[in-house]
Amino acid sequence: MSSEENGDSVFHSSANELRHHGDGSRWLRPLGLIFGIIFIATIFFNSATKLSWVPVKTSFLTSSKTSGSIESQEAILGIELHPEDHMSRQPTTITHHWNITSGIRYPDGVKKAVYLVNELFPGPTIECRPGDRLVFHVTNTLASEGVSIHWHGLEMRGANQMDGAVGITQCPVSPGETFIYDSVVGNENVGTFWWHAHSQVQRGDGMYGGLVVHKPAEGGGDMKEHKYKRDILVMVGDWYHRGAEEVLAWYTSARGFGNEVSALGSGFLISSIFIG
Repeated sequence: MSSEENGDSVFHSSANELRHHGDGSRWLRPLGLIFGIIFIATIFFNSATKLSWVPVKTSFLTSSKTSGSIESQEAILGIELHPEDHMSRQPTTITHHWNITSGIRYPDGVKKAVYLVNELFPGPTIECRPGDRLVFHVTNTLASEGVSIHWHGLEMRGANQMDGAVGITQCPVSPGETFIYDSVVGNENVGTFWWHAHSQVQRGDGMYGGLVVHKPAEGGGDMKEHKYKRDILVMVGDWYHRGAEEVLAWYTSARGFGNEVSALGSGFLISSIFIG
């Protein structure tokens, strides 16, 4: 057999093999397409946001003075502040007694265990002015968790041990124990801040609240200058249907792909109204 005939034989043999493999692969292509569509649809479905509306029982607003009841906290979008009570007065000592517990709430209609401060979720709103001495008696009534409170935005000069960073400036408050946070608001600290848990991931399950330092002024201050009648605090935060520890475990796992919201249900919590 000539070399030319041998070449033709090899060519036809290779062509037949390619044709044979091609017949098999033509079934793999549509199968792969189907799996691809299912995969993309699953990602889209899990990542799609939903709008959840919780009807407001009473007013659109609530007063931080009268926010002591659970019902008033559940019915708010904004928290009305009272700068007129703090702008013109002299610095004073403001004392609070906080009892840390946990309970079940339904901020977006989904049952979830949250942390409560004096039975409130979110926690109490603090209003003060520069120079005020803030004293918080924080009692941990949780069964097995330590707690600490961080005053986010305050300089805490001369009171580093009151900053609340567990493992850095203090140990957590053990169950059944009471810790007294005692510090003075600096003269430069003016504005809207917040306080939150600084132990584990308790902040993600509701242990936080507003902290507003009103600027001293005479004759009405900014409200008179800019001609507005009310000062409203609106707190916005991420919200998950699962506990914060479970969300963190998902986010740091290989299967989470760095996407903490994919399969856990999520949205934004505005004060205590859920926007999904």
